[in-house]
Amino acid sequence: MESENCSSSKVNTPSGSQDKDILKPEVGMTFNSFEEGEIFCKKYAKEMGFVVRRHTTRLDKKKTMTQPIENLHSKPRLSTSCEMEIQMSTIYTRAKFSVFQDELHRNLNYATNILHLDGHHRIYMVKQFCGIDKERTFEVKYRGHDESAICGYKKFECEGIPCRHILIVLRNEFLTTLPPQYILKRWTISATSDVVVDDAGVELGGKYVKKQNLTIMRMTNDFHAIVTMVKDSEELEEMGEKLLSDARKEIEEACGYSMESRTRSISLPSTIEIHPPEISKTKGSGKSLKGDKEKTIETTSKPPRLCRCCKKLTHHDSQNCPLKFR
Repeated sequence: MESENCSSSKVNTPSGSQDKDILKPEVGMTFNSFEEGEIFCKKYAKEMGFVVRRHTTRLDKKKTMTQPIENLHSKPRLSTSCEMEIQMSTIYTRAKFSVFQDELHRNLNYATNILHLDGHHRIYMVKQFCGIDKERTFEVKYRGHDESAICGYKKFECEGIPCRHILIVLRNEFLTTLPPQYILKRWTISATSDVVVDDAGVELGGKYVKKQNLTIMRMTNDFHAIVTMVKDSEELEEMGEKLLSDARKEIEEACGYSMESRTRSISLPSTIEIHPPEISKTKGSGKSLKGDKEKTIETTSKPPRLCRCCKKLTHHDSQNCPLKFR
């Protein structure tokens, strides 16, 4: 890319240096590369008597400061206008969509050839026509009745993401969107929105959920969904309140009682007797600290013994003899 023409003026160097005319940086100057601009700034700084430093932050190691910071709430970048890529960008999580997008781009380097044709069942030979693996071939079996394909690469069986060989076969079968059997719920954005259980009522986390508790969970989810949908409109609030009130009345009629009557039926005692707690003696209770007088009386009541330090019969020993501390 050629640099744009820019106006520049010449300035004199400070006194004490040789008289040279140098370019003065101005707003609007362009350079062919960042390194060229850095060389110009360093040259100008050297002539004018100051220093230019190039500062690098931790963020620059992964991305430049001019690039937008990606987060969980931003939409992933689409590199093509493929309908399948647009579809999965709103379903997959950011990490899994990146893997799927890479597989979708790599299938452009592959070509297919039909080896066997039997009604709705076809066997494709998929081979890369450029790149490192152009000598390898993969066999993909396609079943037209359920729009599914089985590849010997086994990426979907191992990682839950369809491989490039399956994607190119689906493209040859004129499928613009990814079939639902290839979309695992665990890799979707809505995977944590509700309770995920198997046919036996076992949650994926390993905790057993009874059928009754599972029904209560679904009812709770439905209730919260209704509240969320009607909270922004007065008409919808009245409609939701009426529907919930009618449903409650039908359930109360089926049960034969209401929560208000059940609460009133609970009778409270007229008098409540509270007994004082029994006093218990804990270990060490009842003892008090001895004073100096009590300690002296207790010491003098003991028979004297010979001190190995002062060689006298007394009430102290060699460890606390007065001669030892003089």
